[in-house]
Amino acid sequence: MRPSRPSIWTRRVGSVWAEFRNDARQFRRLFVYTRPYRSLLIIAWLATIGYAAAGAGLAHMVQPIFDDVLIRNLNVVPVAITIVLLYVVKGVCSYLSTTLVASVGLLGAVVAALTLGGRPQREPERAPAFVEA
Repeated sequence: MRPSRPSIWTRRVGSVWAEFRNDARQFRRLFVYTRPYRSLLIIAWLATIGYAAAGAGLAHMVQPIFDDVLIRNLNVVPVAITIVLLYVVKGVCSYLSTTLVASVGLLGAVVAALTLGGRPQREPERAPAFVEA
């Protein structure tokens, strides 16, 4: 009698788990290089949470818009101010998150390159000219 093979579901879960462990190992290895910039990285993560919370707040505002503003014409100014403030928070958090993550990534790459004995690549002094067809 032939031994039974694991089901496709078991194999998929096993491969996803192995990929997760590999990603976690790489994350821990590369996270060491962000040590001088951890505070910026934590601020970026908090900004990402703020962005998500503002998006959830905007989704939550749909009910007061329909019930109070459009149907009963009540609370127009408070609802409008809340929506504008949520969009401002969302924009600021988006800017902070993307800018800080990009800068920490670049700085961490430079630190990693210097630590590993390499040299950061310089950009060319002049951009190559485009040839028109």
